[in-house]
Amino acid sequence: MYTTDSASGDEQGQLYPASEVQVLGTSGDMLKVQITGWQQQGSTTGMLVQDMAKQIQTVSLNADLQKSATILNTVKADNGQTWQQVQVSAWITQRNMLASIKPIWAYGKEILDATCSQCHAIPDPKHLTANGWVQGLKAMQQYYMLNKDEERTLLKYLQDNAKDAPVAAPQTAQ
Repeated sequence: MYTTDSASGDEQGQLYPASEVQVLGTSGDMLKVQITGWQQQGSTTGMLVQDMAKQIQTVSLNADLQKSATILNTVKADNGQTWQQVQVSAWITQRNMLASIKPIWAYGKEILDATCSQCHAIPDPKHLTANGWVQGLKAMQQYYMLNKDEERTLLKYLQDNAKDAPVAAPQTAQ
């Protein structure tokens, strides 16, 4: 992610796999996108999550992009934590961007089937909550060999299909 329409500068953040964006414009092979996510009030990590109080990582922002973020809403969650809905615009390369989430979910299911079936029955994503899958997958790390993107795609697939997942999944994603 970049603050300008050139990928030649320092990256200012990272968009995680299967994260919804709204395309605002284009310049060459760059897309200007708007990302909306949630952060716990007072957080300085720069991590935005897909849903309030769920560890479904969408994007990590460096300090410059954090400063440009706009707070849209502040809500107190059932657990008492205060969350802010935040929106930020940035430039990304068009590489790896898809108009539909379906190929990503097919790939996530493929990773789940191929990886988990090596040792045990394939778990139903609805077996755990979105937050539960963070620890569930972490407990299995020693038994599989996935690169970071594969692992993040698998985690996002499990979380977006978890027992507490919303009915509709995002339609435009990386």
